[in-house]
Amino acid sequence: MYELKSIDEAMMTRDVHLKNLSTGTIDICFDDSALMSDAHNFEFMKVGQTYDCKIALFGNLVYEDGERIVICEIQEKNIFIGKEEFVKVRTDNDIYYVYQDDLTEIFSEEKFFFRVSRKDLFQVNEILHKRLQK
Repeated sequence: MYELKSIDEAMMTRDVHLKNLSTGTIDICFDDSALMSDAHNFEFMKVGQTYDCKIALFGNLVYEDGERIVICEIQEKNIFIGKEEFVKVRTDNDIYYVYQDDLTEIFSEEKFFFRVSRKDLFQVNEILHKRLQK
C-alpha cells in the first residue's frame, strides 16, 4: 500500500509522490493516465489517502553499477498485466515491474542492473492505465 504524499501538476501530465507504507520509500511516479483516458485515469487520487499501486521502472538494462542504477532481483517472470508482459522485481525491499521486452538479453539471470530514467504509475487499486488495457 502507498500513501499519496503530494502531486506536481504539469500541463497534461503529473508526478505523484507515493510513500510505500511497508518500506518507507518515497517514489516519484509519472502519471499520464488523464491524457490517455477520461474514464480510466488516476485523477481520483487524493493527498493523504492510501492506494494499492503498481509501479513500472522505465529505463534500460546496463551491465555495470553507476548513477541512477538499481540492482533488480527477479521475483516472478511472465506476468501479464492487461496486454503487457512484465517481470516483477525487488530493489532493496521495494517491488516494481519491468517490461519483459526490456530484459530479453539477460532473461536467464536472476539479478541485473537497470538504469531508471523514471517510474511510471500504471495501476491504482483495480484501475489499469489505458495503454495496458486489451
